[in-house]
Amino acid sequence: MANQLHYAVDLLYTSITCTDGEFWKTQRSFVITHLRDLGLGKKTMEFMIKEEISQVLKTLQVKGHDTQLGKLLAPFVLNILWVLTTGSRFDIRDPRLNKLLEILELRSKAFDMSGGILTKYPWLRYIAPKRSGYDLIKRLNNELKNLLTQTITEHHKKWSEGRNDDLIYSFIAEMKKANEHETTFTEDQLIMGLLRLVYWWFSNTSNTLDFAFLMMILNPDIQRKVHECLDKAFGDLENVTYGDRLRIN
Repeated sequence: MANQLHYAVDLLYTSITCTDGEFWKTQRSFVITHLRDLGLGKKTMEFMIKEEISQVLKTLQVKGHDTQLGKLLAPFVLNILWVLTTGSRFDIRDPRLNKLLEILELRSKAFDMSGGILTKYPWLRYIAPKRSGYDLIKRLNNELKNLLTQTITEHHKKWSEGRNDDLIYSFIAEMKKANEHETTFTEDQLIMGLLRLVYWWFSNTSNTLDFAFLMMILNPDIQRKVHECLDKAFGDLENVTYGDRLRIN
């Protein structure tokens, strides 16, 4: 997941936002540095992932029947990024979580591997805004922006000097340092950055997991071998860490 987030940040500050030069260096460096400080690629993030995995297992035990793994994993995937960027996680019953997941799912369907028809023919938004998907993307972006704006507003109210326990607080601190001088650390940039980061992190990680599970379903013999390998390496050991991967041969 740490690699997926690095990939998301690279996309965010290159082709996706069409930035380069000092702007690109400043914003990318800030995001990577502060996400690392918050636990990206470290033990802290491993603890976050393990906590979400334990919640997934509890949910599976309660369900006790066939379920769609993609939909089951989606909120837990999103929660890891949400903790890093906002300092808190969603309760699984929080209506804001369901709304956010709905927006992200619909938005992902509006694009294909090449970015959607609007990437090739952007002028279609003027003559066929509905059929080209422009109206849908615009509506979903506005809804996602509203959700993020609410979170940012709450952070502004609670911000204090030296507070940097999540990405938003750290960004607000940079905004305060500017003291009305010209800067790339603006409210619009914060919203845009979070919007892209949430979307690309969620879609990349979710798609990777979906593909991995699909391959296991389509290849039950491989699934069985993987299961046997894990049983041999770990047995009934519950507290498996990322470092334990070296025990598998």
